[in-house]
Amino acid sequence: MLTGTPGLTAQVPIYPALSASGIADGDDLSNTAFNTTSKEITASEIGVMVELTDLAAESANEDVAAAVGRQIGAAMAEKVDTDLAGLFSGFSNTVNKTTAAVTVQDIFKAAAILKNNKADQNGAFACVLHPYQAYDLKNQLTNAGSTMSHSLSDVGNTALLNGFIGRIAGIDVFESTVVTGGDSAGAYYGAVMTRDALGLMIKRNMRIETERNASKRSLECFRMLLLP
Repeated sequence: MLTGTPGLTAQVPIYPALSASGIADGDDLSNTAFNTTSKEITASEIGVMVELTDLAAESANEDVAAAVGRQIGAAMAEKVDTDLAGLFSGFSNTVNKTTAAVTVQDIFKAAAILKNNKADQNGAFACVLHPYQAYDLKNQLTNAGSTMSHSLSDVGNTALLNGFIGRIAGIDVFESTVVTGGDSAGAYYGAVMTRDALGLMIKRNMRIETERNASKRSLECFRMLLLP
């Protein structure tokens, strides 16, 4: 966070992977360069405003102001998630960048690529897919919707029972409509990544404000957040 700190840009360091080697007794160690790179995150504002008229508030059976607040909060959260998911297409390694159905093998391959690049040193992996991509996985895991049986994996039976995948090979699988469309063929950019793959900077905590517009008999409700 950069709350209370001048400036709108933060630099996030990227540390290099190191390799150790064997040495003979009495030999001196040579220095290993530890050259870091960095990524810059620049903050900008996001916000939403809803004008709630007196007539709408007074004629409803429920608390319309509370409902507006819930919807505004959900919209703000979705905007942040959408911006983060929009960065998936910038990842340097790709698996199955086509319109072909996503398979369990694709998840395994993505994890293998990350491990080969020593990304597993930064903790467990997570997978975020568009619901249509997740459907492809569920279709495979459940043998196109077969009834629960011992012939299915535990993950397949869980998908049949609960409607979500959960975990594949220790990778938590999430579904979200914020995953955007990919190339011209219409593929989606889902991702398997570590927790350090993306960065989020908050410059200022969310502000919630209201402003009365007497001539319009309405209340303007704002929420603003300063972040990338």
